[in-house]
Formats: sequence, C-alpha cells, structure tokens
Amino acid sequence: MKKIFLASLILLILVWCQLAFAADSCVQTLTGIRDSQTQIVLKYELAFVCTASSGAFTATPISAANLVKLGGFFLYRAETKPSATAAPQDQYDITIVNANGVDVVGGLLANRSSTAVQDVLLAPSTGFYQIGSSTLTVTPTGNNVASAAFTLVLEFTR
Repeated sequence: MKKIFLASLILLILVWCQLAFAADSCVQTLTGIRDSQTQIVLKYELAFVCTASSGAFTATPISAANLVKLGGFFLYRAETKPSATAAPQDQYDITIVNANGVDVVGGLLANRSSTAVQDVLLAPSTGFYQIGSSTLTVTPTGNNVASAAFTLVLEFTR
C-alpha cells in the first residue's frame, strides 16, 4: 500500500511541475520569396504557444538579428492561422508595438477568429510602416484557453 501511495505522490508531483513550469514559446522564422513581378517579399512567421496553465501569451520581441534583415522593408500584410487542435479564444487580439509604444498595425489585428485563417492588408491603412532599427514587440492578448496556439505571418516588401 505504501508503494502505491508513494508512486501516486511522485506522479502527482511530476504533473504539478509540468503545469507549474510550462513555458510560452514563440518560434520565429524569416524566409525570402519573389512574387510574380520578381519583387522581393520577406515572410516572417511567429508560431505562438501559450502558457498551459493560464492561457496568457508572452509579449515577444522580433529578434535583433531579424530586425537588421528587415531594415528598409515595409510591413504590408498579416495573416493569422489558429491551431486546428488548440485554437485561442475567439476574438483574441494582437498588437505590434514599436519602441515609442505605437501599435504599428493600427489595431487591425484585433478580434481574430479562433477557427478561420484571416488575412489583413495593412498598407495603405497603416501608412506603409518601414522597418528601421527600432524594436518591435508582438503581443497577443485576450486568450484564456490553456495551451492555445496560432501562427502570425507578416509580409514585408521594398
């Protein structure tokens, strides 16, 4: 009986530790493509997975190395793809904030769908935001679904 109790206690501790120390993740990938007019387009994918226990996503800065590569490009399009198996709460929001605290997408990534892929043409609505040396931080909010995941695809052009 003591062995069963001890095994159950160890299993309970392991499960608690996994939930207590679950971490957000955001994998960032930058790729270059050419469209039909041979214009260079850069795609920047951010694959988010939220904290398992709270459902909150962590604000994620675009890496400094990738900001250098994006320098001189204009942000013109964004696409959100909710996970088919662990979608975020319906109507979650995303901001992309620069060093001055300005949402460079002007609120156009608010109220995202939990089921549909959504595509937003940002320019000219946002005035063709040009990437410089400033920091950019992507912050998803308004989710309470544990372990929710989605991908944000940003497209840049010159």
